[in-house]
Amino acid sequence: MKFFIKLFSLFLCSFLLSMQAKSVDERSISLDGDWRFASGAEKAADEWTAMPVPSNWNTYTEYADYIGDGWYEREAKVPSDWKGQRIYLKFDAVYDIADVWLDEEYLGQHTGGYTPFEFDVTELVKIGGEHTITVKANNEHVVGAWYQWGGISRSVSMFARDEVRLIRQKIEPLADLVLGSAQVKLLVTVENKCDVAQDVVVAAAVAELPDTGFLMKGSVPAGETVTFEDMITLNAEQTKLWHFDDPNLYNLTSTLVYNDEGVDMLHDRFGIRSVEIKPDGLYLNGEKVRLMGYNRVHDHRAYGNVEPRHLVRADIDMMKRSGANFSRLMHAPSAPELLDYCDEIGYMMWAEIPMWQTVYRVPMNTLEDAQKAPERFPGITMKEMMQRDWNHPSIIGWSPGNELRGEASHYVEQMRPFVKELDPTRFYANIHDQGFQAQSTGGYKGVKVDSVDILFMNKYKTVEKKVADVLAQHESIPHLPLFMSEFGRERDEALSHTHDFKPLWDRLSQEPYVIGGAIWTLNDYRSYWHKTNPHSQNRDWGVVDVWRTPKRFYYDLARLQEPVHSIDVSIEQNLATITIQPRAVLEIPSFTLKGYSLVHELIDSNGHVLEGGIHSVDILKPDDGAVEFVANWETDKAVTLVVSLVSATDYTVAERKIDLSSGEELPFPSYPEPANPELRKVYPMDRSFMLGVTSLTGDTGIEVTYGTQPSKYSDNLSAPVLGAIRVRDLENGKAYYGKVRRIMEDGIGPWSPEFSVTPDGGLKPDAPKLLGVVRGENSIAVRLDFPEKVSAYEVTLSNGEVVLINRSKPGLLMLPRESERLAIVGEHGISKSVSL
Repeated sequence: MKFFIKLFSLFLCSFLLSMQAKSVDERSISLDGDWRFASGAEKAADEWTAMPVPSNWNTYTEYADYIGDGWYEREAKVPSDWKGQRIYLKFDAVYDIADVWLDEEYLGQHTGGYTPFEFDVTELVKIGGEHTITVKANNEHVVGAWYQWGGISRSVSMFARDEVRLIRQKIEPLADLVLGSAQVKLLVTVENKCDVAQDVVVAAAVAELPDTGFLMKGSVPAGETVTFEDMITLNAEQTKLWHFDDPNLYNLTSTLVYNDEGVDMLHDRFGIRSVEIKPDGLYLNGEKVRLMGYNRVHDHRAYGNVEPRHLVRADIDMMKRSGANFSRLMHAPSAPELLDYCDEIGYMMWAEIPMWQTVYRVPMNTLEDAQKAPERFPGITMKEMMQRDWNHPSIIGWSPGNELRGEASHYVEQMRPFVKELDPTRFYANIHDQGFQAQSTGGYKGVKVDSVDILFMNKYKTVEKKVADVLAQHESIPHLPLFMSEFGRERDEALSHTHDFKPLWDRLSQEPYVIGGAIWTLNDYRSYWHKTNPHSQNRDWGVVDVWRTPKRFYYDLARLQEPVHSIDVSIEQNLATITIQPRAVLEIPSFTLKGYSLVHELIDSNGHVLEGGIHSVDILKPDDGAVEFVANWETDKAVTLVVSLVSATDYTVAERKIDLSSGEELPFPSYPEPANPELRKVYPMDRSFMLGVTSLTGDTGIEVTYGTQPSKYSDNLSAPVLGAIRVRDLENGKAYYGKVRRIMEDGIGPWSPEFSVTPDGGLKPDAPKLLGVVRGENSIAVRLDFPEKVSAYEVTLSNGEVVLINRSKPGLLMLPRESERLAIVGEHGISKSVSL
């Protein structure tokens, strides 16, 4: 029997590889790129401009504050070799309400700006013919306090499939922690658009498990869909658990066989993990873990909510470096690129649909309204999100909304069975600021606790008030643990801003049922919310600004969230004793550290690494005793000793910089008083650049003068915008120079010093700027001057093999010991490599 399974699997994998090009490449065309665009008034006047897809029109100066209908048009040619197949038009996301036409034929409408939708256009297209696609996107709807970035914000494609095709697959792993084994259930949904029933076979293989596979067969009635399922059992050797510090992933590919031919396939990754919620906390793979995290708003002044790969990776890296491992990230479905990365690097999250306070988009004033929610917008959006995202191991639960008002208790209660039927393998709970109670007669002050699996609380008052609310909530609901899903207090756009949350977490950590918390928020974000600073349009709750420049707050919070209690460094001549004190059980965060390392570097006055070492760190459990390391060196040219704790996923999660002349730790970065104007960012973009300018009270606009020679400016742009201005229609690869100033109600401010910028669309990144390399027994630590936009690194090993390191800005870049050359992977290609 084992021989048969192995033979079957080898045949199956070979078969999958042989049909991959046809299934994925040959039958899909991208419709990304420049589309014709017009506002409502411009369309009426037949005045169109170019607008890239994906993008948001509000990132362009002339449409910076435009709220309304945005019209898109482009032509698309149907490939001649798609004859006899069904043709689909797919949008990965459009904010917020999208109406779509093909030529003059209205295809339909989609509501909600974050989930994909598609249309079957088979009967409307001509094979080999060209057709006009028209989209009307409307961004008037405001979900919460974040900005309603309008436009086609994710990719658009046209693809072909046979009359019988795969719709989706759901992978349900179940870990057995006692035996160390696992079961994996696979559910595959097949659609039949033929006029008669069709017999099909679905075969699936896991790349990492060559000795096993799934096989399902049956009939699909005409015009219907059928979900087939199969289950396999993995032994202990085959079972590798997913953990935020050890995110093991499997690759599963399902193939549809119809009329003795492989006609379609789907690929997904999955992870095997055990997540339990007990009265005293959260358990991952059998261990109680107490975790901190961030909320993150999908917002950037240059990109809106488009979420390019380099941005989401840099943001998640910034979070991981500062001790974050779990949170509800945002009040809306996250971008697929972000979820993929969280799977890869180990970040757990609770996924949520865009429902906030009274913004249900449907009536929610009675029990009857709540009962209809699953079939209306809340249920439709929840289902779209779940079906797209349910194979991500980073997602451990689903939320129907944040800080809900109206009949929130009835709504949360009615959505629970709907969500649990779609996915019985994950938890369910809303995020709330008004508490939970054992019994509820409706309303929103006290959601019925039977509806949720965990208590999520948002709190912004004083330390004393936050603690009192937590204690009172636990007293009334003692059987569920609690996670502070949002916390905050003071906010400020200034880079010097910070706040001390140590007293809060010193106190809450003494309550064993408190899992941890997540600051609101990682980043400042654009907003029209009535409580936002009106002069900047930037809602300034973040520990970094809208451009991702860290405030002092980021460094203080990172120190608070380190995975160890302390790192002490004492120096005597050319020798340092480094003492690590693990966290206590009654501390937050608190979990077992496995596979960590300690790196020490000797740095000269120019920031270059002169020498150093890499030390393995034994397993550290909460309440363990302190451990010591000794670092010595020979150089007498160093001015700073840097000690870095590096996680098993290669993030620098704690750092100490010691002044060798005094033996004292160097302070965190400080910031000078801002200039007038404060030019926060000069940001190169495709055929354009954007300037981040701090707008102050009384400002009415921004003016920029620029040209292609230093101090000689030939062009000028003045606009009634705040916080940022974008100059477009430039030449990629050409340097531009300029100055910027504020426009105020009572006059014009002074010009800034001259800036220079080179639009970077289509350009490969510059070669890495190495500051030094430390070599260890099994790895090397590379200190880099990180570029602005980096998605990954390409490393050439001594045997000529090229490997991809999927990190953006992890701190020290940890590489295999055999690494010889390093290159940067950017938006538009790979840089020249440098020797290590």
